[in-house]
Parts: sequence; structure tokens; C-alpha cells
Amino acid sequence: MWKVAGKVFALESERFGRPVVSVKALPENVVHLVAGVDGIEPGYHLNKKHWVTVDAGGTVEPELVLELIEESHAIVVANLPKRLRLALDGTASGSLNEDV
Repeated sequence: MWKVAGKVFALESERFGRPVVSVKALPENVVHLVAGVDGIEPGYHLNKKHWVTVDAGGTVEPELVLELIEESHAIVVANLPKRLRLALDGTASGSLNEDV
């Protein structure tokens, strides 16, 4: 389970013996990801409007998996109160790249 400021933005697990990661996504992106990318499906046991489950075991390109994790982090940070975003990295954006 990956969190930022106590909020979950990614979950790692196995499904049918394959590694998967579930991440938050914008509702309009969920529809396109599920329809257009093999290995991405609506969030498994999660809100299917806001989460997708990604086959991280080879079906989905590693670069796309990383991009989806970064986007999920950004979505969660964007919904945090400003004081928490500022505490993360000194800016209101809370970029994942700046957290490292």
C-alpha cells in the first residue's frame, strides 16, 4: 500500500498469480484506459469510477505503470488541503518527483 499524507494512492497485490497494482485515475481516464489498454481493468474490489487495476507482470509496459502511479499520486495530492501539500515539498503542487 502506497500512501501520501495518510491517503492511499496505490495498492500492490497479486491476481491470478500475477503482480498487479491498483491506482487512482480521473473518471474520464478510467473509461479510456479500460477500453483501450490490454491488462488494465476497473479497480478490483475498489470504486470502479476512480480506480483501475493494472497487470504489472508484463502485459502493461513498465513506463505506463509508472506513469499511472505518478498520476495517481498527483490526484491524491491535489485533493489534500493546501497546508498538507505545502508540508510535502514546500510547494502547493506536491509533485511526486519533488517528494523523492
